[in-house]
Amino acid sequence: MSSEITIGLLRDLEHIALGVLIMGLAMHAVWRFGVRPFSATWGETDGWFSKREPLWGKVRESMMRPSDLAMVAVLLAFYYLKFLPAGSGDNDASPAGVPSLPLILAQFLVTLFTIMFALSMIYFNGRRNPSEVFGLERVTLKKWALWVLAIGVPATGVVVGLHHVVTTYWLVPKFGEMESQQAVEALMLVKDPLIRVLLIVYACMLAPFAEEIIFRGYIYGAVKRYTGPLFSMVVVGLLFSVVHLNIPAAIPLWAFAIILTLAYEFSGSLWVPIGIHSLFNTLNVVLMYFTPDAAG
Repeated sequence: MSSEITIGLLRDLEHIALGVLIMGLAMHAVWRFGVRPFSATWGETDGWFSKREPLWGKVRESMMRPSDLAMVAVLLAFYYLKFLPAGSGDNDASPAGVPSLPLILAQFLVTLFTIMFALSMIYFNGRRNPSEVFGLERVTLKKWALWVLAIGVPATGVVVGLHHVVTTYWLVPKFGEMESQQAVEALMLVKDPLIRVLLIVYACMLAPFAEEIIFRGYIYGAVKRYTGPLFSMVVVGLLFSVVHLNIPAAIPLWAFAIILTLAYEFSGSLWVPIGIHSLFNTLNVVLMYFTPDAAG
């Protein structure tokens, strides 16, 4: 399947997920402002500004505000840029398709900026402590390690197995050979040791931290606050899967996103999905080098 068709399909999925998200938020707003005020006292349990216990799990979505939905739109718009047509890329990669050092450093800087933007919006929009909002102080190192190992290892097996089944028994027979993820191709082709180390550090440390802060911490928390846990888990999980721009990985990553969300809800600490995500990426990098045919 060509990259143009792949991007087109993923863009359609992104549009569907965004449409469902907007519809869900609109229906919730109609329910809160139109139906519930007639049967309950405004501001006690029903208002968008009300303080309440978590709807489900340990994620403190009650600390999110309506203005956070605007920040969610900004963050999703940033990730939507991935779906726009790319330029020639002559200055970004070598002829073999390996990203250059300046491009990798730029990616580091953009990712760090996105993290700082999300955290600063939590603080400056109501003087909220990001550690309190995301539960970054609610788990000991021992418990964190147990959470990560107990969930991360089996989750990796489930996702890799699901990826194999979806690709082998559905996508390849229907559409032909699938393209690998760009990150996978870059890691397999790169020869420069420095670039290889930077790619591994990015994949195993920085990317998991950024994606969990943004998708699980910020977007999931805000959408859960103004819709519900199940709706937010499914829709935000779909958004998370499609931004990785790989058709074979879409369904497995959707399942992985739901696992990460459940880990966040049951542990109450964003450090747990960050650790699981980092372990997942690390195991996949190891798998990629020792069994290249299994790489997504």
